[in-house]
Parts: sequence; structure tokens; C-alpha cells
Amino acid sequence: MAITGADGTRVELVSNANGNFSLERWPGTNLYPYAAEIIRDGVTSKMMTQRQAGENDCNSCHGAIGLNAALGRIIGS
Repeated sequence: MAITGADGTRVELVSNANGNFSLERWPGTNLYPYAAEIIRDGVTSKMMTQRQAGENDCNSCHGAIGLNAALGRIIGS
């Protein structure tokens, strides 16, 4: 999983055993809007839309059934 902020800072995150990840503090100067992507077996898939402030709960759309045109659960490596 990687997040690229509006300032161009890119942070790669590793999920835990449950597939969840977190970032305590953005290391750059401006996070929003940010772009998210997932990497699996060397293949990168990017989200179609950037996320705004307050849109940080991936599970709200990427659940057992995808909502808001999102795929359901996403599994990376």
C-alpha cells in the first residue's frame, strides 16, 4: 500500500495480519488530496479518485461488498 500526498511525498505502508494499516503523522507538508495505490506481486493498482480530508477509512467502501463504486476487500502483498 502506498499513499502519495498533494505535496508529492510518497509513503509505503505494510498491512498487519488483518489487512489494516495506519500512519500516525504525515511526514510531508500537505497530504490532501492524496492518491492511494496497492501493490501485489509487483503489480500496482491505483485508486481512480483522490481522497479528501475526512475520507481516511478505507473499510467504509472496501468491505465485504464494495460500496461507492469501490471493489470489495483488496489484498496486497
